[in-house]
Amino acid sequence: MCITPKQFTDCIKQLMESPIWLDDGVFKLYLYCLTKASPNYYEWKGYTLQPGDMPISERNLAFALGWSRNKLRRKMDTTMSMVSSKMSW
Repeated sequence: MCITPKQFTDCIKQLMESPIWLDDGVFKLYLYCLTKASPNYYEWKGYTLQPGDMPISERNLAFALGWSRNKLRRKMDTTMSMVSSKMSW
């Protein structure tokens, strides 16, 4: 799937206006998850994963990002609070 230069530019502008832009660690976590999430449905260890799912352990994710598990938990908590504060139920 190719995107046009305008779509790419619009995407970057949206990211820069997002609260994740203000925290380097949260941005790094977001980009990592975005690039590793599955684009398709598939079976993994008996589970049906949907597009956007990303099976990974906390230990492996922390290692991939070069962080301690404690830092990963803090950044995940920060990310979740940003997401939940933007959602209106």
